[in-house]
Amino acid sequence: MLQRILQAAVPQQQQQQQQQPSSAQHELAPVPATPAAAGATAASAVVSQQQQEQPAVSGDCLGCRVTGLMLGLGGGGYVSSRLFEHPKPVGAHRYTIIAVSAGLFALGVGRAIGF
Repeated sequence: MLQRILQAAVPQQQQQQQQQPSSAQHELAPVPATPAAAGATAASAVVSQQQQEQPAVSGDCLGCRVTGLMLGLGGGGYVSSRLFEHPKPVGAHRYTIIAVSAGLFALGVGRAIGF
């Protein structure tokens, strides 16, 4: 039974392979008539390939940057205000608060400058 399935699959694969070259011919670019046109076509192909490889750069609006800056500075300020609680945090708790608030400040400033 397995041989019958394989025998039926082989002619189908051969038919598909015979049909593929004819469909690929339609996708080929036209041949330029002059060598100068050939160089222009090659150069445009390289440029279009480079454009496809580069990711799209999305610039942020000024309002988005200001909002990000304010959120970073506000969050860092809020977290660092915990350093003034009574009783004051000591040891690793104090250093964790300092690290988190510094990180939020840095993220806010980085957001503002587009980093």
